[in-house]
Amino acid sequence: MDRSRVFRTQLAINPTLKLSLPAVRGRRDQIADPGQAAALIAALPEADQALWATALYTGLRRGELQALSVGTRGEAVAEARRLELLQHG
Repeated sequence: MDRSRVFRTQLAINPTLKLSLPAVRGRRDQIADPGQAAALIAALPEADQALWATALYTGLRRGELQALSVGTRGEAVAEARRLELLQHG
């Protein structure tokens, strides 16, 4: 749903107005500290490490990771590695 169209009155009504959403029932069991995150990443196959390091160290969610282009993926991975180096010396 393009919210800007509703606000610009290009749609007569908001089709999601009476949409009921499921309640959020779960919560995170654990948040990894930087040392745990590094150990988890190191345990992964090398081909998967960059993606998971990017997710863990930048906080990007699945959709945000999928939206990265080739150029921005490289930049995000470089930033994640830089953050990892800063945290672990």
